[in-house]
Amino acid sequence: RDTTAVVAKQFLHEIDALGIVYHAPFVDFATSRNAALDLAASLPDAPEFLLTMSADEVVSQGPALRAYLQARRESNEDIFCVEMRQRLQDLEIAWAIPRVIRTGSSWQYEGKIHEQLVDPVGDRSYYLRTGEDSPLRAPCRITHSATDDPRRAARARDRDIPLIEEALAVKPGDARLTILLAQTYEGMAAAATDKAVASVYASKVMELYQQAAGGKGDEALYARMKYLNCAQQTGGLTPIELLQ
Repeated sequence: RDTTAVVAKQFLHEIDALGIVYHAPFVDFATSRNAALDLAASLPDAPEFLLTMSADEVVSQGPALRAYLQARRESNEDIFCVEMRQRLQDLEIAWAIPRVIRTGSSWQYEGKIHEQLVDPVGDRSYYLRTGEDSPLRAPCRITHSATDDPRRAARARDRDIPLIEEALAVKPGDARLTILLAQTYEGMAAAATDKAVASVYASKVMELYQQAAGGKGDEALYARMKYLNCAQQTGGLTPIELLQ
C-alpha cells in the first residue's frame, strides 16, 4: 500500500547492485519476517548474515557492521543486536534489539504484530543479552522514523488493531498485548486531525492502560505510569487505587 517496493528498486538501480524485490500477501508481521528469512536462505548465493529492517528505518555504520560480521564468520554465534534509536517529541531514546541473524539459523519471529525473535529449537534467550558489554552487540545503529502521518494512522486502524485484538482473543487480559493496543491508539490520537476523533482515541488509550495496570511486574508498572501521564495531560482524575 506504500512506495516501499518502488524505493527499494530505485535504490538498487542507483547503486548499480543486483537485487530482486519480492512480493507476497500480508498475513501478519511474524509470517512476513519468517517468509523473508526462508526466502533469503533459499537463494543460490545466500548471504551469510541477514539484517532485518522496516521501511521507516535508516541504518548507519554499515562498514563497521560488515567488518564486525566478517570477523565472526567462523564463530558459533548466530544472532546479534544493534542499537535502535527513536525520537519521541523532544526526547530521543535508544535501546538494543536483535536484528542480525545468521542465514539458515533456527531463529524465527513470533507475534502477529511487534514481532520478536525466538529460538524454537532450544532455550537460548541468553543470546539476547543486550548490555553495553555484550559481545553480541554489533556496532550498528538503526534510526526509527516515528511520524504522525495520517496514512500510518489509517494502517494502524485497518491492520494493526485487528491483529492485536485477534491475539488478545487468544490471550485475554495479556498485559503486553493490551499495552501494544494502547500504544497503537496513542499514535492514532496523535495523528488525528479531528479533535473529536482524537478525544475518542485518547479515552481508549486511558482505558487500555488502566486495564494493563491491574497486574504485576514491569509491564503493569509501565502501564500505571502511562495512565497517570495521560490523566495529567487530559486533566482527568487519577483513581487513588492506581497509585497504590
